[in-house]
Amino acid sequence: MLTSNQIVKAIVLLPKTNLILPEFLALLTDIKPVITHNLNQNEARLIKDNFPELYIACRILFMGEKRLPLCALSKNKSFAEKTIDLFCTKKIDMELIGKLLGYPQCCVRSYLKFINNNQQYNSSFVTYKAYKNSQKYSYYCNNLLNFSSRVDDSKISNYQHYELNNNPPFPLRYFQYISHIPCQYDCPKSIRIGKETSALLQKYIPKVEKTIKNTLSRPILFFDIFKLIIFDGDLRKGVLHYQKVLPPFFLIDSTLMDFINNGNQIVINKNKITIMKNNSTLYVYRKKSETDGFILNFRSS
Repeated sequence: MLTSNQIVKAIVLLPKTNLILPEFLALLTDIKPVITHNLNQNEARLIKDNFPELYIACRILFMGEKRLPLCALSKNKSFAEKTIDLFCTKKIDMELIGKLLGYPQCCVRSYLKFINNNQQYNSSFVTYKAYKNSQKYSYYCNNLLNFSSRVDDSKISNYQHYELNNNPPFPLRYFQYISHIPCQYDCPKSIRIGKETSALLQKYIPKVEKTIKNTLSRPILFFDIFKLIIFDGDLRKGVLHYQKVLPPFFLIDSTLMDFINNGNQIVINKNKITIMKNNSTLYVYRKKSETDGFILNFRSS
């Protein structure tokens, strides 16, 4: 039976690994049946020694010339083994993997459509489709700072060492309530998972949860993975009114960022992004496509 001491132990030990704390706590408390991660030998040993109730099944995946040590963690031995076996098959059953990982079926099937059209790595397009499918944008579904399932570790490491993001209060990979790509940002099943994870964090690490919520419940101007801007502001009648840009910071074109830092309003349509200050235009950014810059107003829950 899970005890509070085990959760506290996880909170202390996880920063020594590259595991994602909200996701790991969701595994310990049965919100998620299985999680997967690229564990090295030391990390796997640390988890086995301190959480004997967890089973870890590992395999080496060959991605072109790369050898990827992928592990599945679960309280259920057969779930862990089944998940890692599925990842090693030539024709991966994504629906079954999604079920084992606790992802909503609607989100799995939505992502499968991108895979079938070879669009799964087009982060801008995938995010734009979820944006267009949504009536509201719940911060519980805000996965835009969840990079681990979309890029390799070297790219995440390069971003985390970006000088403007020095000394974050905790690892940037913790900024998430869900670990999957939602079919839409008001997906009821994704919101339920996000709320359960949020409640768990609030109970045991309220300061961390407060920082996560304060970051995820903001309007975001999204261009692409590692290319987005978080605002202290609100979207009203199609106009983003903002006071400042918030961390974490991303590598955005310097000219565009200079005008954004000097402005306080943004209006976006299919062709352009207009930056204004007190209703006067400062700069117009010509979009390369409809997906090249759009605002997700993660104010609503």
